[in-house]
Amino acid sequence: LWQKLPLAPKEKASPTERAYFDDVEGWMTGALNAAVRSAKLNDADSTVSRVRFLIYPHPGGSLPAHVDLPRYDKNGLRSTYTFLLYLSDCISGGETTFLE
Repeated sequence: LWQKLPLAPKEKASPTERAYFDDVEGWMTGALNAAVRSAKLNDADSTVSRVRFLIYPHPGGSLPAHVDLPRYDKNGLRSTYTFLLYLSDCISGGETTFLE
């Protein structure tokens, strides 16, 4: 899926490309909502329908240390968590470091 999505225009200097997917049919958000329910997170009950993909166009790509800010969908639903899903494999690297 992510390889077929058009890249979004760059809004800021970033080592990544961004692509967006609006799940109008609900097949992806339905599966993610089931995962959220099974995780029993007290302050999360559904996922937003607009999924953001970060694409690293070159080997060794990374983001600097940062905090993910909340996003809002068209109905005002506010995101509270970030869901990481790695869509490709690599021989080395690929790790995510969480700040304390």
